[in-house]
Amino acid sequence: MLIYRTIAKRIERVFVATFRHSVSRTEMEVFRGAVAVDNQGRIVQVTKSAEDTYRLLTLPGNESWKPTVHTADDEAFEIGRVDTHLHAPQFPNRYLGDELDLLAWLKAFTFPEELKHENAVYAAAVYERVVRALVRHGTTTALMYGTMHHWGTAALFEAAKRAKINAFIGNVHMERNADDK
Repeated sequence: MLIYRTIAKRIERVFVATFRHSVSRTEMEVFRGAVAVDNQGRIVQVTKSAEDTYRLLTLPGNESWKPTVHTADDEAFEIGRVDTHLHAPQFPNRYLGDELDLLAWLKAFTFPEELKHENAVYAAAVYERVVRALVRHGTTTALMYGTMHHWGTAALFEAAKRAKINAFIGNVHMERNADDK
């Protein structure tokens, strides 16, 4: 019971619905239950039955605790999204140059933007926005690419670490069609 009291003090919202999440590469789990979220948007508890959900919402000794409860009877939630291919320095270029083919787009938008990431302070500001957007959209794991600039890409590691998302991050190196700089 002590564990429940500690958790209850941190829970701000509870979502009661049908949930889906990947158990493995080939298995999807679907259950009706609840997900409890703290004031920083982190999942702190998951229940997988009506009984456990009721127990979560009626914890003894926590009568003053009143989280916001959201119920979705006709919707399903996915717990944690995984982005398997994200070029983080291209984030400022989203929605730009849709009319261009890939090489023209790279020359017009991507290469000039990526050169700016040599400045670690600039890169850190961009990567903070990238990671905040991922978290806001429910991404918990991402495979991300930085640029060829070591310190700029190190800033991406730090942003992901602060946001507590699982991240696989690497530098990008181009030998063809790249800017001379």
